[in-house]
Amino acid sequence: MRARTQRLFSAALFATGASLAAGCSESSDLDAPAVQIAAPVELNEMASPAVVPGSKHSRRLSAGVPGTRSDKQRYKVGDWNGDGRDNLAVRRGSMVLMDHNFDGVHDLSQAYGKGNEEDEYLVGDWNGDGRSNLAVRRGSEVLMDHNFDSVHDLSQGYGKGNEEDEYLVGDWDGDGRDNLAVRRGSEVLMDTNFDGVHDISQGYGKGNEEDEYLVGDWDGDGRDNLAVRRGSEVLMDTNFDGVHDLSQGYGKGNEEDEYLVGDWDGDGRDNLAVRRGGEVLMDTNFDGVHDISQGYGKGNEEDQ
Repeated sequence: MRARTQRLFSAALFATGASLAAGCSESSDLDAPAVQIAAPVELNEMASPAVVPGSKHSRRLSAGVPGTRSDKQRYKVGDWNGDGRDNLAVRRGSMVLMDHNFDGVHDLSQAYGKGNEEDEYLVGDWNGDGRSNLAVRRGSEVLMDHNFDSVHDLSQGYGKGNEEDEYLVGDWDGDGRDNLAVRRGSEVLMDTNFDGVHDISQGYGKGNEEDEYLVGDWDGDGRDNLAVRRGSEVLMDTNFDGVHDLSQGYGKGNEEDEYLVGDWDGDGRDNLAVRRGGEVLMDTNFDGVHDISQGYGKGNEEDQ
């Protein structure tokens, strides 16, 4: 998902509000050093270790065992500078190295959170300023940064923490701000206003039988929607009706290191990418052929 400065909210929400966990609080320190806007540092630009079949790195849990996360997204995606195009980032402990321009060299370095002690790192445009920022999840509490200063600006309790199948992030209502969602089997409970209560509930896919769930604005309407991946086929919804509207074959399925989603060309629609070691192959037009190839980071040596 990408940060967006303007969105159109054109569809009625069909959700019920059910309490998940409690609301928002003021900022506090995250025990991390201040942001460093660093001089560019080479990141093993074209490192590309061999793919290990079946070594996908989705955010799905081990099937049927709450809280036993099998693997997590290793590379992060966000619009770090607000130019309308998503770029890559890698995390090394508490340090996140963000690229702005597809050159394989990081342009922004931010320390945030406690590294591998955190339950997970998330990315979203939490305040609608057009730039993606980091968040860390500690159980059911998510601590969101707005301004790259390494201090969280918003704290939200949502869901049941590690009992959830997974946490997802998207702009579910098109207001320009990303919000949280939790997945429980095939049901995804989406918040739209940071109040800890879900506003949209959508059943989609087959839950933990799916290879993974993805989130993106597949049709450019300003609202993020769900997709499920089954091998190399990705089934994308565009209208919250639980039926896929677009099906795309891309990559080699579970042989890939991971699937990523981003608006790589700034056209307002999110597209798929696959990572093979330190090389990321990005599609921009849903034709199943990659249009951009970028070497970034150290592949499977990077922290999840």
